[in-house]
Amino acid sequence: MRLLTRGLFALILTFFFYLTLQADYLYKDDVLYNPDFRHEINILGDELYKKTGISLKVVIIKKLPQNMHIVDYEKELIKEFKQPTMLLTFAELDKKIDIL
Repeated sequence: MRLLTRGLFALILTFFFYLTLQADYLYKDDVLYNPDFRHEINILGDELYKKTGISLKVVIIKKLPQNMHIVDYEKELIKEFKQPTMLLTFAELDKKIDIL
């Protein structure tokens, strides 16, 4: 019984570490919903993080909140991240692209 408990604990621990290593760099996607694009962004994000220690977050939204400039929107989002983060923001209908 003790062996089963330790094995279950090891399995849960392995699963937990697997999930934490699978970072999702496509932070918000209201437009594309493309799994291949998400996969490519995760590859680029992993490479950036391994080489620089900077996390990548890509935000693709349909439209910015009313009366909000893209820079203000990014400043609100960046508060959610603890580590150094590069934020790429695309607002489709507003035709705005910005990097913070």
